[in-house]
Amino acid sequence: MRIFFKIQHLIYITLSLLVFGGCSHYSVINKDAFPFETIYIDPVNNNSYAPNVQALFDTQIRQKLLESGAVRIVQNLDQADCQLFIRLENYQRYPSGRSSQDPGQITALNASLTAIVSFYDNQQGRYLIDEYALNSNEPIFFTERRSEQAPLDTKEGEYRALPKITNALAEQIAQLVLNHW
Repeated sequence: MRIFFKIQHLIYITLSLLVFGGCSHYSVINKDAFPFETIYIDPVNNNSYAPNVQALFDTQIRQKLLESGAVRIVQNLDQADCQLFIRLENYQRYPSGRSSQDPGQITALNASLTAIVSFYDNQQGRYLIDEYALNSNEPIFFTERRSEQAPLDTKEGEYRALPKITNALAEQIAQLVLNHW
């Protein structure tokens, strides 16, 4: 019976350490420290030629900013304390793996996308962040072709990777904007 209580106490202590240890990395955003309350997000400018990412990325960046609870997104520029400008550029795909049987056959690609971010303070009339480049990349793996007639479907892998790339960029931008102060 006494051993049972020792084991039970040991389990409670271990769980407490795990829970409170995980909370040590959690940071509460102090809304009073923010120099702004409202933000206007300009339409995302897609100069990257990445397929179908503009609408997806716009939704993701809005979601990341709203999840923080620190700012309110407004639809009217006149009501905004700040403006966020995002330009997507430099979408690239390049081989990162080749077949062991046929070196000319690609088995993996790496896709990358760059976001140029500017953050303008409407109250002070100046840029808080000006033309800051953020990058995200994602590996895309393919199975080897079974025959010469079977085409390698790179588009499907690319379309699966793009939401991950844009989500990582949205997370980086939200952290840049919200943790800068």
